[in-house]
Amino acid sequence: MKRLPDVEVLFEFNDVRKRPTCNGYRPDHLIREDYLTCGQHCYYGEELVQPGEQTFGTITFLAPEHYPESLWIGKRISFQEGAKIVGYATIERIFNPILINPLKTNISVGKAKFLWFLEFPHEWLEFELYPDEVWKLQQIDFEKDREEKGWMALPEKYGLGSEHYRYAAFRWWLSQNVTSFVFEKLKRAVEKDPDEMVKWAMIQDLEEWEK
Repeated sequence: MKRLPDVEVLFEFNDVRKRPTCNGYRPDHLIREDYLTCGQHCYYGEELVQPGEQTFGTITFLAPEHYPESLWIGKRISFQEGAKIVGYATIERIFNPILINPLKTNISVGKAKFLWFLEFPHEWLEFELYPDEVWKLQQIDFEKDREEKGWMALPEKYGLGSEHYRYAAFRWWLSQNVTSFVFEKLKRAVEKDPDEMVKWAMIQDLEEWEK
């Protein structure tokens, strides 16, 4: 499974499995009441997880396009070996927009896919930092870019310059009457930006704004 993880979860192992598990463990997951799928585990800071332990980590599912909109934050799914349930995973974050259930998460799947495509860190959605006003404006620019450059794949492959969209959304916030609470959320989102140069520029802007 050479893909980015689909979800971040809290793993809870019961005592059914008598041996420890390690990164790369691939049990089946009851993603829906009527659907089991394999998923690869990655545990944060742990080489081995013992029976009865809890730990945070990620799951990369097999073929998530076959069970779209099946997850939401807080959903607890079981994972098993054969017919034996060996633990549970509580969904903490969803990285793959295909899996987001909009009725349960109270966000627009369209917006989630748009942000994923433009490489916004998931904190922009989690902290509600991407209002519809900004989304509508950036969709217009996005369509102009697509018409001019003729691409329909990942932005870094086609020179889209997704960092310009992220920086523009960031600058929109600095033009508003930002509360200290929103400022702290914005700061956390900025720290996760995938482009080091853009992240540095945004941090400099934040420091200047605080003055």
